[in-house]
Amino acid sequence: MQDYLLSVFFEVSQLLLTPIVLGMTVISVWLLFQLGGTAREGFERVLFGRNWRQYIDNVRKRTASPSNWQDTACYPMHRWVADRSKGFCDMAIFLREAEVIAHKRLGQLQILVRTGPMIGLVGTLIPLGPALDGLSKSDLHELGTHMNIAFTMTVFGILIGAIAYALYVIHRAWSEQDISDLELIQSIVELDKQQI
Repeated sequence: MQDYLLSVFFEVSQLLLTPIVLGMTVISVWLLFQLGGTAREGFERVLFGRNWRQYIDNVRKRTASPSNWQDTACYPMHRWVADRSKGFCDMAIFLREAEVIAHKRLGQLQILVRTGPMIGLVGTLIPLGPALDGLSKSDLHELGTHMNIAFTMTVFGILIGAIAYALYVIHRAWSEQDISDLELIQSIVELDKQQI
């Protein structure tokens, strides 16, 4: 009975290799799109970031008007809030929505940080059974083929986790800075209203 169950589990585990490889392929393509989007946004931040930082410093020093922020907005989160808010009264609402969107994006990357290496590990362990079987039969071709699959899945799993973590750290820093800048503008406007 035990041998029968073990053989069933073995066969089922071998059937999982194809979905694991397909899943790794889908994750890799999605991660490439994320990498491209991050590179584009990073390029925009390098091009326009200096003007925005100068504007924020001037707003902080009260030498620039916070009401001009929509004209100066250059980052995706800033543009998203600027396109939806008609004024400072509803800016807080859309700022909270932008925070939720940023957290969802970070959540997707966090999932990849954890699942990429896990899928890679499963993709590593599944071919080890046939590889060991090939070793016991002295079939070096079968051993080499399955070990090749195992090592490839390990490398891709770790690579996906590492890239996703790097993107997560970058996007978290950008989101926190963008939200902080918009909250600063909103706070200065509210202070100016109280002083009037």
